[in-house]
Amino acid sequence: MVAYRDLLDGTVRLLSCGDLTCKERESYALTGQGWAHPWPTLTVDRTGRPLVVTYDLTARQLVLVACKDTGCERRTNVPLDRWDAGPGNTAVTVDRDNRPVVLRIDIGAADELFDRGHSDVLTCDRVRCGAP
Repeated sequence: MVAYRDLLDGTVRLLSCGDLTCKERESYALTGQGWAHPWPTLTVDRTGRPLVVTYDLTARQLVLVACKDTGCERRTNVPLDRWDAGPGNTAVTVDRDNRPVVLRIDIGAADELFDRGHSDVLTCDRVRCGAP
């Protein structure tokens, strides 16, 4: 699995390899187009299902895309938080109880030249943040 931002239109996508060399593969769009999308982050839960953290630009939300199968053909978006000044960078992992832990680093406000933004850690209280 590889989560990436399409260079042509900014869509966040997930590449699922069907073999070790990735000659057989499927690519799934996880978001709509948008150049403001930061690079997505990816982890795999203990059941082998991918979890991708990205942004819903229209709703101005940080979201967890929880794949319902190992190939991510079916998935659910779980809103995690809202953002104000602009989407920032993220990192994601799962804790020992298989709950997603997300580091978010928001960019600073555009009118504050030396504002470096802030970071916070969001820990879901349920496995897969409650997604089926």
